[in-house]
Amino acid sequence: MGGSNLHPLEHPEPPPPDEKRWLNRTVLSIGLASLCGDISYEMATVCLPVLVTMIGAGPALLGLVEGTADLLSSGAKLTSGMMGDRLRPRKVWGGAMYLVTGLATTAFGFIYRPVGLVVAKSLGWLGKGWRSPLKDALLADDTHPRNYGKAYGFERMGDTIGAVLGPFLAIAIVLIVGRGVVSEVGVRHVFYYSLIPAILAALLLAFGARERYLTTHAAKASPFQRWAELAPGFKRWLIAVGVFGAGDFSKTLLILWALGKTMLIESTGQFSLLPLMMYAGYNVVGAIFAYVTGALSDKLGRKWLLVGGYACGVAAAAMLALLPPVLPAMIAVFFLAGASVGTEEALEKATGADYLAAHQRTIGFGILATVNGVGDFVSSALVGILWATVGPAPAFGLAAVICLAGTILLATQPSPPRVEA
Repeated sequence: MGGSNLHPLEHPEPPPPDEKRWLNRTVLSIGLASLCGDISYEMATVCLPVLVTMIGAGPALLGLVEGTADLLSSGAKLTSGMMGDRLRPRKVWGGAMYLVTGLATTAFGFIYRPVGLVVAKSLGWLGKGWRSPLKDALLADDTHPRNYGKAYGFERMGDTIGAVLGPFLAIAIVLIVGRGVVSEVGVRHVFYYSLIPAILAALLLAFGARERYLTTHAAKASPFQRWAELAPGFKRWLIAVGVFGAGDFSKTLLILWALGKTMLIESTGQFSLLPLMMYAGYNVVGAIFAYVTGALSDKLGRKWLLVGGYACGVAAAAMLALLPPVLPAMIAVFFLAGASVGTEEALEKATGADYLAAHQRTIGFGILATVNGVGDFVSSALVGILWATVGPAPAFGLAAVICLAGTILLATQPSPPRVEA
């Protein structure tokens, strides 16, 4: 018998994904990996504003930390997207990056200076950025195009359920370690324990997902050639996504807004739990909207559902600019922000998959993630600096205007075509 003539990266093309069975091992394992990964990340995130305050900083540093991390993550996403067809197996690379992010967030517990926080957050987000296009392409490769909304909605739902569980676990750890009070020691222990779910996420992705080798021939083309091959409609759609993202600031700033002047009880050094509970509720709303809008989009189309999600983001930013952090305003803002982020994250990925052929997925998802990351850098840094210099109302008001411009751009574009696998 003669040897195989296949290149090491080339495999016989597998049969197409089953249209009737969308919840396969890849979708399930990626959804569970996202759940565990976000438990780890959100355990740290919900305590990050408290850590910022403990080390003597404020909204400007928080915006800078989030923005810098997102900018570096964008570079990692683009690089990973361009190299994705050479990174095999992609599921192992993705799993390794979950570990990188987990180790970086665990390091928060040992930080006492602002510069250390910037470095650790940036390293963690490099890992998060690198795995993102690989994970998205793995899911698209093993899902029928008619089920993209359900598959990405399920993955986003898993991610957002993790974002619900993470804050509750963090609160429990803080109270147990602090013997019923919220203290610095308890907050730092949250960061230490966040490594455990990160390890589980790495194992789930590396050993649970199925790798379908569909895109190897694209590795021979240059990044410029691959960009030129992308559909013009996809490129126009990216402009709307980028404009909206330039106003879509990090949601850790929501926590800082909700904490307000009651964040630190000067006489005891303890912190209020209400904003942390509100953040958990925000993630519950996001989990529901991610799956529901994703599933609906397979039947109704994605464009107007995504426009609605963007509109919720505009409304949330406007309320942040106009209202003080009293309980009714908190409930409305966190609900609208949750509806926006759940819809946005599920439908942006599903819409990207509609535009992208199989050989375009890694670079296409890398570019999409990069556009979002650059937008996150601009918005988080801008809102944080404006808040620190001229106050929260102008900062959030400008964010609302920018998000509104992105929403209008999206609404005026045609709906994307469906690209068959």
